[in-house]
Amino acid sequence: MDKFGKLFFALIITAVIFCQSSYSSQDIDPQSIVSQIKQSYEKLSDVKVRVIEQNRSQDAQVDAQGILQFKSPDKIKIDFEIISNSGKYRVKNLLAYSDNILWQEQLNLDTQKISVFKSELANDSVQAREILSQFNPKQQFDDFIQLYNVIEVRLLNDEEAGIYVLDMEIKPEEREQMIQMLKAQGQPQAELMIPEKAAYYWDWNKEFVVKIETESKNQEVKTLIEYSDILLNSGIKDKVFTYAPAPGIEVIDMTRIIDQEAGLREFEGVENKLVGQVFPDFVLTDIFNDKYAYHDMRGKILIVNFWEHWCPPCLKEMPLLENLYQDIYTDNYARLITITTDKDKALEIVEENSYSFPVLIDPQARLASQLGVDSIPKTFIVDQQGLIAAVYMGYHPDIEEILKKQLNRLNPEE
Repeated sequence: MDKFGKLFFALIITAVIFCQSSYSSQDIDPQSIVSQIKQSYEKLSDVKVRVIEQNRSQDAQVDAQGILQFKSPDKIKIDFEIISNSGKYRVKNLLAYSDNILWQEQLNLDTQKISVFKSELANDSVQAREILSQFNPKQQFDDFIQLYNVIEVRLLNDEEAGIYVLDMEIKPEEREQMIQMLKAQGQPQAELMIPEKAAYYWDWNKEFVVKIETESKNQEVKTLIEYSDILLNSGIKDKVFTYAPAPGIEVIDMTRIIDQEAGLREFEGVENKLVGQVFPDFVLTDIFNDKYAYHDMRGKILIVNFWEHWCPPCLKEMPLLENLYQDIYTDNYARLITITTDKDKALEIVEENSYSFPVLIDPQARLASQLGVDSIPKTFIVDQQGLIAAVYMGYHPDIEEILKKQLNRLNPEE
């Protein structure tokens, strides 16, 4: 999927404005409304809906509109038109996903050039999950609940009775994770791009979302999505989601390219500029006053994780590191240590969660400074020769699997 295809419904990396309509105050339990919305989506077998999306930032604007069709659990068809920067770019996109095959047809409305792309995706692939999370209404709502805290649920005034508005604010740990991700991608103003607030408009009578709004800090980025002509559970036939290119149209097979991109993401740490450099020597004590010297660990693969007690993504990653530590601590070829600055806070966290991995204390953060650690969590993998082999920035929900693959890469005999 190209960048404009990803943009459509890409709610995780865009943000929106709040409507200033008048509301009637109601004593409504947010969790009860969330549960009932989830129950409604569980009953959804298929949907056909018209969608209008507006994305605004200080230097760009992109509008999209068209028809979305979804059939549970994993069939999608989207026929929509995208106009960016006040008409400077106009394209008509058709996207169809069924039976693990993704088709995308692009028609440039100015040149009338047609491009067709085909990708074969496994059900459990990152790309398949991304598509379903963007276009599956149930998964979209679940993602909102994962990203945001529901602050308040309001009922619109009598003129629009039956529509509940879920006002949301991003969870601090999710915000930090998104900032780290955007910074790792080279976005210098990541804080201004994060969707800090969201409003989810749920039509109780139609049992479907009718509008979504989000906005970033200082309203630098805004997104508005409106849903209309909603048709639920109409029995959409499977053939609707099939696609065949017109005769004579060249088909570009993206499967190999997508697989390569997935591999780069999986091993993104090997692309870091520090890879190949010598890891600095150190002598530190842990929270129990035991001494750890790097020269005693030479010849082994070393995993070093930097964290702090005030960092939610760091704390979220710790159970995953504990799982990995339990798997490798009896092995002779690898070691895992973590490093932080506050001994008392670290001891409190370790005892509260019964973590067993070593926690070393570097009160002045000298080692972190030597390595240029300017964001956390940050994980280094050092090979048997003492050279940095990979660096991972920010929280990774699959860090355990990522590190295991790196261990296997560096020590294939195990």
